[in-house]
Amino acid sequence: MSPVINTLADIIRRQKEEFSDFKALPYIVREREKQLRESRTSSLIKVVMGPRRAGKSRLIQKVLGNSEVAYLNFEEE
Repeated sequence: MSPVINTLADIIRRQKEEFSDFKALPYIVREREKQLRESRTSSLIKVVMGPRRAGKSRLIQKVLGNSEVAYLNFEEE
């Protein structure tokens, strides 16, 4: 069996669609959401850290709203 080869553009396109699909999922309001929203006006880089499957991507998506963002999942094989 030959391995499936995806181009980087295909991977990024698929991850962008997956990130958009998060909007349909239920959302639990996080304690740090307000603080993260307020820090958006700062030019400093923000880092959101936490355990796997804790809702980090969903939190970021909620805070950024409809802003244009680049989302890359580096766990892609």
